[in-house]
Amino acid sequence: MNATDVAAALARNAEAACRKYLPNGRRRGRYWIAGDARGARGRSLFLRLAPPGPVGKWTDATGEHGDLLDIVRVAIGATALRPALDEARAFLALPRASRADRWGDYAATAGGPSLPSPPRPHSAVPSARSPSSVRREERTPPTPPPVPLRAGVL
Repeated sequence: MNATDVAAALARNAEAACRKYLPNGRRRGRYWIAGDARGARGRSLFLRLAPPGPVGKWTDATGEHGDLLDIVRVAIGATALRPALDEARAFLALPRASRADRWGDYAATAGGPSLPSPPRPHSAVPSARSPSSVRREERTPPTPPPVPLRAGVL
């Protein structure tokens, strides 16, 4: 069972996962609402609990977004995907993945090259010119050109 399968299983149990990993949030209609991905109180994060739309996906007022696996990763303080997968499997009462499950047939070939790193979680990609830097440039008045000196005057 790979990360996609675990994320889909979390989505099928979205409300229970939200109650555990976003405990300060609450249900509002088709959404679970919380302050942020760490589970703070508030109304900035919206996680879809029911269709229409992709169940288990979330978005935040800061532009961050992802799925329930990202929420699990943040909740346990992990920087890598593997601990989040292990935690999600434990929550869902799924068996721990074997090496072949994690890497498919690639891991079955003995003596092969080193394994690739797991995929990175979804997040908003900051642009080179963020809106705040653009606004700052617009507010800064241009510097005037130097005043030329007249000959013989100090």
